[in-house]
Amino acid sequence: AGAEYAAALSAALGQITQATVKLQETKQTRPLTIASLPGFALRWLTPRLPDFQRRNPNIDIAVRPSEERANLIGFHADAEILYGTPTEAELRYTHIATPRVFPVASPGWRAAHPDVTRPEHLGGASLLHEDSHEQWRRWFRKIGIPAPEPLKGPRLWHAHMALEAAKHGQGVALGNDLICGEDVAAGRLVEIGTTNVALEPYVFITRRDRWDEPALVRF
Repeated sequence: AGAEYAAALSAALGQITQATVKLQETKQTRPLTIASLPGFALRWLTPRLPDFQRRNPNIDIAVRPSEERANLIGFHADAEILYGTPTEAELRYTHIATPRVFPVASPGWRAAHPDVTRPEHLGGASLLHEDSHEQWRRWFRKIGIPAPEPLKGPRLWHAHMALEAAKHGQGVALGNDLICGEDVAAGRLVEIGTTNVALEPYVFITRRDRWDEPALVRF
């Protein structure tokens, strides 16, 4: 009974919130809140915000970096940038990119480990992980190599922290062109071997009933 009552109230409160949001948008008093993975927000989204603001001076942006999913149904954010595809029927998304995922290390680490030149050599290396070992396990499966057990290296929770640790010579991290392409181009990170592995897409998500709102369309 409680679950049914909560579901009924949530739908009603959602309609009230949506009406309030639309009213605030007409007055241009409310920022557009975008939830995003921290690494993507730091490395890809933030450098591009000034251009968006220049083109859209009447839209204020609030970026909310978090590894936790945003509650778009409850209007805790207006939209979300996610690594992976949502399954909720109430949400709609558009594809941003499905980047290649590859191992990277600092030039100093690479010079100190001249025998690590191909992915199959990574089994004994110090691997830098996010919140779990799962991404490295998936990457090894994708290239057809059994993941070494146990996997070595610290868990640093966020992708951008793992990449920072890699730049400081602490081991090998998994990166992609969107979050570490500039570091690779500048020589701050080097790719270990050459692989062609993609894991998940980056997608832009919002509520299905808000898909055509002007500010979201512009973003």
